[in-house]
Amino acid sequence: FTHAAGAPHNFRVRWTPHADGTYEGLFKCVAAAEVAAGEEIHIDYGRDGAAAYTNLQYLQRYGFVDESTSAIKADKAWLASADDCVVHEALAQTTAEEDAAMLAEGHLSL
Repeated sequence: FTHAAGAPHNFRVRWTPHADGTYEGLFKCVAAAEVAAGEEIHIDYGRDGAAAYTNLQYLQRYGFVDESTSAIKADKAWLASADDCVVHEALAQTTAEEDAAMLAEGHLSL
């Protein structure tokens, strides 16, 4: 399954823990629209009802950022909250020019 913001289909996972510390997983895709034979099925990785992940969550969980309106709204809400103070502190330690120089010198990666 690949990500597409606003995709109609849903993907659900249910984990059952076992006494030995292992888990059993049930993975279910529920089509919310007709799917033609051979058609690629897209799901919205961040959708949980109407809520979207922030791009920090997308990056940590899936390795990409999402430029959809719902992710941008989630980013704006998160950046306005107290939860992002660590990010602001980290960003304040260097300038954009210093960050660009570190990227050019290979000290940071994208």
